[in-house]
Amino acid sequence: MVTATAVIVHQAPVEHAGVAGGLQQTAMNIGPMLGVAVTIMLMTLTAPAPTGAEPTAGGPHMSPEVFTAAMGATLPALAALAALGASAAAALPRRAQRAGASRPSTSPARDGQEPGRATTRTAGAGE
Repeated sequence: MVTATAVIVHQAPVEHAGVAGGLQQTAMNIGPMLGVAVTIMLMTLTAPAPTGAEPTAGGPHMSPEVFTAAMGATLPALAALAALGASAAAALPRRAQRAGASRPSTSPARDGQEPGRATTRTAGAGE
């Protein structure tokens, strides 16, 4: 997660780095929750109907055979959903890199300079 955050925040403009990091963290938290919810929904919808077996005292549970049958139909559906997401991500526009452009430095100030600010030197009479 740290590496993903660093990559995403590094690609964002400095003034939007906080928003980029927040969106990345939100996606990292919501993604797994939605994945589990979709998986359980698909398993419930694709599970074969019970054949008269009584629910256990702890509530209705899937037998190993029903679970295996439900996963057999669910896993290809989840793989197709992942492929759809990957193709959508591949279609996103790439950030154009300009020749010679670089991210401003965040190193400590040198020679009275503010961090991240470039100096422009002009040729003076003494140079």
